[in-house]
Amino acid sequence: MNATVVCKIGGKLRTRGRPFFNTVLIYEDLNSGKRSWNFYEELTRRFEEDFEFSHLMWSFSMLAEPQTLHLAARSAADASLVILSSTGATKLPARVKNWVECWVRFANSENSALVTLMDHKAKARTVALTHSYLRQVLESRKIDFFPHCTSALPMSHPE
Repeated sequence: MNATVVCKIGGKLRTRGRPFFNTVLIYEDLNSGKRSWNFYEELTRRFEEDFEFSHLMWSFSMLAEPQTLHLAARSAADASLVILSSTGATKLPARVKNWVECWVRFANSENSALVTLMDHKAKARTVALTHSYLRQVLESRKIDFFPHCTSALPMSHPE
């Protein structure tokens, strides 16, 4: 019989033998959500032997509600990785910027990173402004930043 032994350490659940890897996915629309999910799936596939993964997903529209924005920021504060996926067609909405600024106030900067996934068809100026804004906010907290412009990752991978 295989049993998973879980213990609570420092307020976080951990599976013995593998560190817990919390991930938060923030996405603009359905296609952005799929892109972030595909990235997350690839990450878990590549590192499934090394980490015990968990995730939460929040859409940009959910962040319009102040209580939800705060809850999403708090959940991201405990995340090892935040994946922000956007079309890049327009600037980040004010509610998303508010969320970023709330998240970085709570974040454990020693263990946090942000990956952005912008559509490969995104406007270059919009991408540059978004990345510049995020870099500036994240630098103040020493949170690692990995910007990407990409199309959706394939759903299945040949073994």
